[in-house]
Amino acid sequence: MHTDTPVVNLRVLRHRNTAIGTLFIFILGFGLYASVFIYPVFVQNLLGFSAYQTGLSLLPGGLTTMAVLPLTGLALRRGVSPKLLTLIGFVSFFVFAWELSNETLQSGPEDFFWPLIIRGFAWAFSLFP
Repeated sequence: MHTDTPVVNLRVLRHRNTAIGTLFIFILGFGLYASVFIYPVFVQNLLGFSAYQTGLSLLPGGLTTMAVLPLTGLALRRGVSPKLLTLIGFVSFFVFAWELSNETLQSGPEDFFWPLIIRGFAWAFSLFP
């Protein structure tokens, strides 16, 4: 903050929209990336899934993201606010986290299907607009 040409110019965070957007994207990115890391560790170490089973269980969420991404691009081209799309992504992520919080050591692959679909939807609506 004391040099004229900093490597990372934190002065841009003086603008409220930039600061809030940066904070929200950090929180959402941290949550989504953490869930991508924690899920395989949980199901492989505690539930005994193989790497193949884990990959297959993650596949529908990835396909959901791929299917929804063109819709977010189309919505942006038609003038839908990126703030609205990000809000939809945040709400979807909160639903995903809530649903996943109910899983136990007795959960099976079918119990993770819908929460991971919701996470894929959240990815498409939150990080890409």
